[in-house]
Amino acid sequence: MSKRSKQRARLRGQTCVYCGKAPATTWDDIPPKCFFTKPRGKLLLVPSCSACNEGASVDDEWVRNDLVLELGNAQHPIAHALADSAYRGLSMPEKKGMLTTFRKAVRQQEVRTEAGLHVTVPTYYMQADPQRHVMTRIVRALYWRHHDRTRLPDEYDVSSFPVTAATKEDRGAAVRAVSFLLCQPQHTLGNGGVFSYRFFVDDHDPKRILWLLVFYGRFEILAVVNKRQ
Repeated sequence: MSKRSKQRARLRGQTCVYCGKAPATTWDDIPPKCFFTKPRGKLLLVPSCSACNEGASVDDEWVRNDLVLELGNAQHPIAHALADSAYRGLSMPEKKGMLTTFRKAVRQQEVRTEAGLHVTVPTYYMQADPQRHVMTRIVRALYWRHHDRTRLPDEYDVSSFPVTAATKEDRGAAVRAVSFLLCQPQHTLGNGGVFSYRFFVDDHDPKRILWLLVFYGRFEILAVVNKRQ
């Protein structure tokens, strides 16, 4: 039996991890394959229905572009390599709308170089909706991985935000959460240091989890799984 046939056989009787309604007909790669250059290494394969899998590709591209064009990630070799692909994609006529939105998201930011000079550079701000969709998908997949291949119940929600985007009032709490999570075991998926994560499970409710997702070695996103009020 071929590898593809074995993968299809493993899907029999499984339900989509994301919607929890449709039968799983395909495997979704977590993190998204577009975040990597080849060889990607071992990613997490999650049972998904075709609608949830194929419907996520545009959000994946949005977030990949946001991440690799973000100033701080530019030093990572894989982010740097993917930036060229992102620019080429945005130059396509069919991506005119995406390009316009990206231009509106550019802000000029003053940074200090290693030589001590202050220079102004363009900084990209992540698109809120695609970022939320992709991070929710990643967290749901990781929950499935660490909870005996069971999906996150519908009565639980996932919220997420970049640590750098924390408001002044929330920044202290975000920094403390990151410091706490950095003491937890680190897990990685794929090659090249593109993605790692840490998490902490609530002792009183194992479905309540605090996650730290790290992209390209430095871009940190805090995610929280909580029971819906």
